[in-house]
Amino acid sequence: KRVDLIVEAMKHVPEDIPLLIAGTGPDEARLKALAGGDKRIRFLGFVADNDMPALYADALAVPFVPYDEDYGLVTIEAMKSGKPVLTVPDSGGPCEFVRDGETGLVCGLSPAAIGAGLSRLADDVAATEAMGRKALDSMAAITWDPVAEGLLQRAGFALPVTDVDRI
Repeated sequence: KRVDLIVEAMKHVPEDIPLLIAGTGPDEARLKALAGGDKRIRFLGFVADNDMPALYADALAVPFVPYDEDYGLVTIEAMKSGKPVLTVPDSGGPCEFVRDGETGLVCGLSPAAIGAGLSRLADDVAATEAMGRKALDSMAAITWDPVAEGLLQRAGFALPVTDVDRI
């Protein structure tokens, strides 16, 4: 998910804003070394699904810079939580949802460009919160009903989505 880009970007962010990194994996030690003891960067380790909504609720924005992500569930979760998403042009799915300057930011691929985007979000909290409200509004049509209906139709079922709970 190129978390290293975000960690590197923090070197270009003069503001005292936290970066919370949820999850574990084989790159954890390398990422911690890359963070170089920056007190703003916190590695949370494993975070249960039930705890994620509180993290989104407390966030100002959500940076998500994967390479060619199919869908970008993190993007949807963040935007449904009313948070703008900072992404990059080659992220794939996230770019289908993030409208630059409206529901988030699409920054250049360098750590300096990502850092500048993070600073922009931190420096104008009112504008960032407004982007978050637009992000939330843009997610109104994204629900499980159309997804379930599409899957059922592909499987040969001709049920209206309201009957999904009976299956």
